[in-house]
Amino acid sequence: MHYVVYALNDYSAYGGEAKVLSILGNLLTKNGHHFRIVSLLPRGHIPKPIVNWLSSFPVSYYSLPKTSRPERLHWLSRIFWKRSILNAFEIVLDDFHRNGFPDYCIVCTDFEILPDLARAREREPSRNFKIVYWDHIKLPALHKMLKNCGFLNFYRKLSLELLSYAAKFSLRKADLHLAISSGIRELILKYDQKADVRMVYNPVPNISEKLVKKPNTPKFLYVGRLQDDHKNISFLLKGLSLLKSSDWQLSVIGTGPDELKLKELGNQLAIGHKINWLGFQNNPFEVVEECTALILTSRFEGFGLVLIEANAHGIPVISSNCLAGPDDVVIEGVNGYLYPEGDLNNFVNLLEKVIRGELSFASSEEIVETASRFSVENYYERLKVALEIQ
Repeated sequence: MHYVVYALNDYSAYGGEAKVLSILGNLLTKNGHHFRIVSLLPRGHIPKPIVNWLSSFPVSYYSLPKTSRPERLHWLSRIFWKRSILNAFEIVLDDFHRNGFPDYCIVCTDFEILPDLARAREREPSRNFKIVYWDHIKLPALHKMLKNCGFLNFYRKLSLELLSYAAKFSLRKADLHLAISSGIRELILKYDQKADVRMVYNPVPNISEKLVKKPNTPKFLYVGRLQDDHKNISFLLKGLSLLKSSDWQLSVIGTGPDELKLKELGNQLAIGHKINWLGFQNNPFEVVEECTALILTSRFEGFGLVLIEANAHGIPVISSNCLAGPDDVVIEGVNGYLYPEGDLNNFVNLLEKVIRGELSFASSEEIVETASRFSVENYYERLKVALEIQ
């Protein structure tokens, strides 16, 4: 079988989506299938080197067509007529003729591509490939932005509403959907009640034999991209600054656009001396010797893969109960605890109880066992059912 993944992403930055995509590609090629990636990029964009996780797969880069009309007017008119925002139909057909017609076209996160694939299939009716939508974060992000955008910000509100309308007619072009969390499944069904949604979750790359030790004094951990509008790391730092106890440390693993701003905030809150900024690590949990809990304060997620990765090393988690993913992972009192997203008082109280030893977690071995639900082996079994892989 021939599988092609389409994305508006050059995969030059490390992240959960690239990691899961590499696992999918390796599983399919290992089992005798053909797998490749098509990256659709703005005209003039020069792709950067692809991350090592994906470097063994064929990747084709294409520039999206540029319109002669004002971009916003062009975008609005295409949405009004329920057409693809991207207008990438010719690119899709060209790729088919260059690299072969697939059996499955998998759209990774960016639903705007779906109408182009549907139109290409209409042009080539004898090539009855299936169109699959595989959202990793776009719908939760759109839902969160719409919820938080007031009417005073008229143009942004209008743009988001139009994008949501485009999602409604675009998602219906998919034959089936792969849902990585129950929250994403619910969002897809809000747009299309008749959608064929199949739960696959996300896989943890490996269940490690290395168990991270529990320290004598509280040591918290953040792992992820330093992007505050998504991960809400400023909320994490403010929460830590409000703790009554000063006997704690935080290690931060990752880089991102807000790194300098967050370091400055830590100093302003007088907690900078308690934070270890460790930068990007290819295998972050291999450099962690001791940890009380991993903390995730995101405003939204698609799944929250880092929670499973922490559990796979015996580390409990404290996470916002954001849309979407954490409530699929966290078993309260066993492998972690959830707090209402954005609730600072609840978050601080939770950390205080952890520091005082008033909240118990299961043993490291039991926490690892909760991660086995998302092992690569179990993931592939779900995929075989969802994609009817022989």
